[in-house]
Amino acid sequence: MKHSLYVLSLLIFLGCHDTITHSINPNRYCSAKLNGEVWESETFFTRKSPDIDSLLFSFVYYSSPHIIGEKLLLFNVPMQVGRYTIQYTHLHNRHSVIGSGYQIFVGHGDVLGQQYYVQENSDKNWVEITSIVTENNKIKLSGLFQIQLTIDSLNGKQLDWVPDTLSFTTGEFVSFEL
Repeated sequence: MKHSLYVLSLLIFLGCHDTITHSINPNRYCSAKLNGEVWESETFFTRKSPDIDSLLFSFVYYSSPHIIGEKLLLFNVPMQVGRYTIQYTHLHNRHSVIGSGYQIFVGHGDVLGQQYYVQENSDKNWVEITSIVTENNKIKLSGLFQIQLTIDSLNGKQLDWVPDTLSFTTGEFVSFEL
């Protein structure tokens, strides 16, 4: 009897426990394998400027509602269908090359904990714009990507629980212009 009450109490507690989840908008969706595990995020893109057809993508993973946990960035992607090599990226050249970076945030999503960048001599990194469609005066993009990043060499490892290398494979996304 005592065991049955314990199990019943545990089931009631688990049933009442409010799990925090963040549903991803299917119109701004990204899915990839990150070091072999499923990684999903919300996708946003903006034009570099109104008269330059170059895009900045932000793939944002929320650790809880409204708190950014991780962010994958793609810089200077041409706004035209095609596959583009992602080049060695760091703060000094991120405005001039098609590049990528990854950031892990801690605290309430407002403290940068760790940064990763594409390294030199890496030819396996790419992003592909597969579709550009205008719907209701908004641009909708779809695409694919594969990226390998390593810890920012200038700042070193800031968080001891993160891996040294991140490998995104089978990445795909869809997003509407903000």
